[in-house]
Amino acid sequence: MVHCNGVTDITYIRTQEGFAYLALVIDLFSRRVIGWSLQSRQTTDVMLQALLMAVWRRKPKSGVLRSGPINGFTISG
Repeated sequence: MVHCNGVTDITYIRTQEGFAYLALVIDLFSRRVIGWSLQSRQTTDVMLQALLMAVWRRKPKSGVLRSGPINGFTISG
């Protein structure tokens, strides 16, 4: 069984051309970044791409993504 607890966060970075938005997915056990996305606009897609990268890197056979309070989540399968 694959089990992963993590947190997500999004922040902005000021650049010479405007702002860039960085979304991260961090594994709470290893404290490693397991998914990220950087885009020029803050949309739901920036976080979705980071979550998809995290799922792709962990490759769960099947499972459920449950969100929790304060940007927490669990992937179990």
